[in-house]
Amino acid sequence: MAHTNPPPVELTDRIPQEIFDHVATFADAVSLKSLSLVSHLWEASTRHLLFYEFQFNGRFLSCFSKNPKGWQRILPCIQRAHIAVYCDIPGEAALKEALSAALPRMVKLSRLRFRRSSSGTVALLIALLKGSEQITGLELRELLDGFDSFQVLQETIASLPGLEDLLVQGIWWRKDRGHKQGSVQAMVTVPRKIRKFTAEDMLYAEDLDYTGKTSHILQWLAQGSDSIRFMSVEDVDGSNVLSKFTRVETLILGKYSYSPLPGLTLSAFKALKSLEFRYLTTLDDTGYDIHPSWCPDLLSSVASTLSYLTFVLAFEEEDDLERMDWMTLNCLLQNSPFYADLRGIVIGIRRPRSAHTLVPSRDDCDRMIRRRVPGLRPGTRLTVKIYAGGQSSSFIYD
Repeated sequence: MAHTNPPPVELTDRIPQEIFDHVATFADAVSLKSLSLVSHLWEASTRHLLFYEFQFNGRFLSCFSKNPKGWQRILPCIQRAHIAVYCDIPGEAALKEALSAALPRMVKLSRLRFRRSSSGTVALLIALLKGSEQITGLELRELLDGFDSFQVLQETIASLPGLEDLLVQGIWWRKDRGHKQGSVQAMVTVPRKIRKFTAEDMLYAEDLDYTGKTSHILQWLAQGSDSIRFMSVEDVDGSNVLSKFTRVETLILGKYSYSPLPGLTLSAFKALKSLEFRYLTTLDDTGYDIHPSWCPDLLSSVASTLSYLTFVLAFEEEDDLERMDWMTLNCLLQNSPFYADLRGIVIGIRRPRSAHTLVPSRDDCDRMIRRRVPGLRPGTRLTVKIYAGGQSSSFIYD
């Protein structure tokens, strides 16, 4: 295998810096590391790309405490911080000291991602940033313990007034015995700039001490719902709270293992442009109590002009597709003013993997799906997306 020598310095020095900066944005991490070794100038130019995202863990805390000056060139480059630190009482002082020294140097920091951290770490770091407008994104993922109360969670989020993007995944909090279900504390103000909210894998079941229902967070966020334009939620125990978010433009509902909410309607969403159902429309006879008509029924409640629509059909045999209410779907696509400007519709198909079930071809998708939606108007792109074996493929019909 031939080895290439690095270009001579007299050549690299003649490359305009603007060209290098542009090319470097397309490089992967390994290539960036190589580029940073060419010269001091290239090292300085690639540094902000190499350290755009950075993980803060126990190893970082140990290195930083031993040589804080060694991080002076790196910390100003960090824009997204991934924090994976468990804060216990013995280590709280050391963690606070390290973060207090590091945070003021992270002048470009805009997003925080906590995963497999403790609620104490979250509270400590955000307390140090309290009132800062620079943090626009917050992710709380799979924390190792629960918040002391829902109000503590609220106050933690509310400490970031510049917050625009909030994601919660698998978090919970201790019930407040003084309030029903430990739900909403009205005195905690919602950050008024939140435009995007995502909730994944939240605790649906409760025990005597803890809860983690998405609806509790939604009830609180509804106080500032005028700013929210994107919402993705998997489960909500009650549909009324969703109707408070009337200005949402992108709505993603459900998870393939969940059932749609009884009585759910989309009539309150007056600005909706993009709608995606991740609930499965189950068409085979598997004993589910949910009739497949829920999907067309819910689509019939749309009261805004959609641009994009996505839903997924689950079936075993091709004959199962007859259980779908194609007549209602086609009537909406062809006649409803709310579907007149539809630019794209994605119909996913999910079938069980078995010896006699092959991955559908384009001809199969033509026969199974395309011929069943003659109501598509000119200019609407149909995409049939196939989910099989953890992978997906698509066929597009313009």
